[in-house]
Amino acid sequence: MRRAAVKVLSVLVATGCALQLSGCNGGDWVVSEITLTITPASAGEGDGVLTAEGEVAISRMCDDDLTVDLASDDEAVLTVPATVTIPAGEMSASFDLTVVVDNAVINAALSVTVTVTASVLTWTSGTDSIDIVDDERTLTVSLPSNATEGDGTLAGQGSVSIPVADTGDLVVDLASDDLTELTVPPTVTITTGNTSATFDLIVEEDVDVDGTQTPAVTASAAEWTSGNESMDILDND
Repeated sequence: MRRAAVKVLSVLVATGCALQLSGCNGGDWVVSEITLTITPASAGEGDGVLTAEGEVAISRMCDDDLTVDLASDDEAVLTVPATVTIPAGEMSASFDLTVVVDNAVINAALSVTVTVTASVLTWTSGTDSIDIVDDERTLTVSLPSNATEGDGTLAGQGSVSIPVADTGDLVVDLASDDLTELTVPPTVTITTGNTSATFDLIVEEDVDVDGTQTPAVTASAAEWTSGNESMDILDND
């Protein structure tokens, strides 16, 4: 009597807290995967709890609740719950992310990238990242509310400021978006230990009858969030 050959292919699949064997078609291994998604690409230091902005999804439905382990690779910046549970019969679950309380210190870089990992034994893990932006690295521009064409130099009437003092001189680039109405110096320096610096504004004489114009001044520096402000230039023609 010839015995039929039986080929058994199996793979470990996590369902709830148990592991079970399941057959595979055509000799292919069944792969169970976790996908992790963080909705915002970035957040600020002081944003606190980002409610339900993280999600884990699975490639196959489980008969029992599935507990997914979560981990942040920089808990000094961003924390996540130790686990999140995907209920039986569901394919995904959301979780909160918590940005660590603002440390009121200018960090070495404008942002830090934090990676969160979701894992289950024998499953392919999922990861995603979020940039946490240092909100002390923000430039703020202040200008008078208005001036009149031909006013000339407004000494020290513009200013740029930062939330807390830096440990070295900060050279800030300045630019006006309408040089026919308002010009500014190319740079201004916030010196060590200070949180602001002033600069002159030059209100140009415009011969055109063009009504009130609203030029904007932008302040920028490498690894800092730029700031801008506008003012009205009243027509004197």
